[in-house]
Amino acid sequence: MAPLIPDSCVRIAESGVRDTHDLIGYAEHGADAVLVGESLVTTKDPRTAVHDLVTAGAHPALRHGRS
Repeated sequence: MAPLIPDSCVRIAESGVRDTHDLIGYAEHGADAVLVGESLVTTKDPRTAVHDLVTAGAHPALRHGRS
């Protein structure tokens, strides 16, 4: 669906982000942002989980040239 959304809109993946692999998958399919919920409240180490997601999301390879 991401290709159908105008470039002027932010594409947000709203469900199913459990780890960095999910985040990368959404980014590869056009998501500009992700909404993470349950995985952060159910993990034993939320600080590390947030760090890993933020680090993965900031990787230059995930930038897809939208402004």
